[in-house]
Amino acid sequence: MKKISIDETKLPAVMEIIEKAALLMDEKDCDSDKEAKKYTTDDFEVVKLLDPLAEERNALRYSLIPSMVKIYEYNKARENKDVCIFEIGKGFYKKQEEYGENQKIVALMTGKYYLGVGNSANVDFYVIKGVVEELLNFLGYENRYTIEMPDQIPNEFHKGQTANINVNGQIVGIVGKLHPEVTKDDVYVMEINLDELLSKRVGKMKYKEISKFPNVKKDVAFVMKKDIPSVEVEKVIKKAGGKLLTNIEVFDVYTGENIGKDEKSVAYSLTFNDSKKTLTEEEITKIFENIIANVEKLNDVAGLGPKKIDKYGEAIIEVVNKYVEENNIDVEWKEKKKKKLILDGESRKPKEIALDLLNQGIDVKTVSNKLEVSVSSILGYICEYIKDKNELHFKFNPTIYYCDDEKELIQKSINKFGEDKLKDIKQSLPDYIKYESIRAVIIEKYIS
Repeated sequence: MKKISIDETKLPAVMEIIEKAALLMDEKDCDSDKEAKKYTTDDFEVVKLLDPLAEERNALRYSLIPSMVKIYEYNKARENKDVCIFEIGKGFYKKQEEYGENQKIVALMTGKYYLGVGNSANVDFYVIKGVVEELLNFLGYENRYTIEMPDQIPNEFHKGQTANINVNGQIVGIVGKLHPEVTKDDVYVMEINLDELLSKRVGKMKYKEISKFPNVKKDVAFVMKKDIPSVEVEKVIKKAGGKLLTNIEVFDVYTGENIGKDEKSVAYSLTFNDSKKTLTEEEITKIFENIIANVEKLNDVAGLGPKKIDKYGEAIIEVVNKYVEENNIDVEWKEKKKKKLILDGESRKPKEIALDLLNQGIDVKTVSNKLEVSVSSILGYICEYIKDKNELHFKFNPTIYYCDDEKELIQKSINKFGEDKLKDIKQSLPDYIKYESIRAVIIEKYIS
C-alpha cells in the first residue's frame, strides 16, 4: 500500500474532506436495519445488503429523514444552528417477495428561516407547513389536500406537533417536529412520497395575471378549544371568505393567561384582493364579519343557549346533541315559539344566570365556561346591569381586559361615537382590540 505524507497544518482541512466524503457514502445506507424502520409507520421489510462494508451499516434506507438528521447534527457540531435543507432521493423496501423503491422529497428546518435581507423568523410547525403548502400548490394540488391530525405517528415525531399530508383522500407524507428523545432542539421535518403524489391527476395549470389592484390585509384571532385543528378553522374561513380571500396565514398561537386551560388563541392574517377593482372598506367589512360569524358556528357549540339556536337555525341542534352526548351533559329540549335548550334544569335567560353566579363570587371566566358564552357577552351583561342599577354587588376588575395604550384609543372612540355604538367603536379601532376590552373600559367609567 502506498503511503502518503500530510502536512500537519493541513490536517484539519483533510479531515473535513474525509468527513464530507463519508457523509455522501452514507446517503443510501442506514446504521442498521432498526434505523431503517424509524420515522415511519409503514409496513415493509428492510432491504439488507449482502456484503456491507460494516455490520452496523447493513441496510438500505426507507425514509430519507435519517440522512437529514445526520446532516443537521454535522452542522450543529460546527455551530451552524440555522439549517434549512432538502433532498430528493430514493427509499427502498421489500413487501412479501417483491423489492421496490420510491422517489421521495424530504426537508429539515431549524433555527432561523430567512425571508429576505434583514428579515427572518424562528422556524416552527407553521413555517414548515407553509413550505409543504407552497410545494403542493406549485405542483397543481391547491384545494385538493389537507394537513390533518394523524391517528398514529412514528415514535420519532412529537405528538401534537405532527400532521399527515393527505392528497385526494390518500396519505402521501408527514410533517412535524422531531421528538425530544431524538433531539432537544426545535427541529422540523417533512417527507412526501413523490411517486404516490405525482400519480394523482391534476388539472391543467392556468396562467393567472398578477392583480393590478392593492391587497387588503386583516388580522383576526379566535379563541377555541385546543382539540379543534387549525385546518378546520381555515376551511371555514376559506369558504366564508369566497374568491376575494386570496391568502390565509397563521402568525401566532397563544395559550396562557386570560383564556381557559383547555383553550388556545390562534391568530390569522387574511389577504383580500379583487383583480377587477380596488376593494372598499364596506366590502371588506362585510366579508370579514361573515368569516367571524361562520367560525363562531364551528367553535361556539355554545349553542347551549337559545340565542345561538335562534341565530344559527335548527341545524345546530344536531351539533349540540352530539356535543352534549360526548360530554355527558344532562339536557332536555323544550318546545316554545322557538326551540330552547334547558341547561341543568335552568330555563332563565343567560344574563340572569350569569349575574346570579357573579353575585355568588364566581369569576367572569368561570361563568363564561359554565354558560358556554363568550367573556365579551358576560361583560355585556355586566355593562347593561351597571348602567341600569348604577352599582355592582360583586368584585370586578376591568383593567385586566386592556392595557393603557388600548384604553386611550378606546376612550377616544367612545367620546366620538358614544358608548352605545359598539359596532362603530370596534370598526374604528385596530383589529387586535376586542369587544371585551371596549366593554371593560365602559364598565370602569361606572365603577370608578
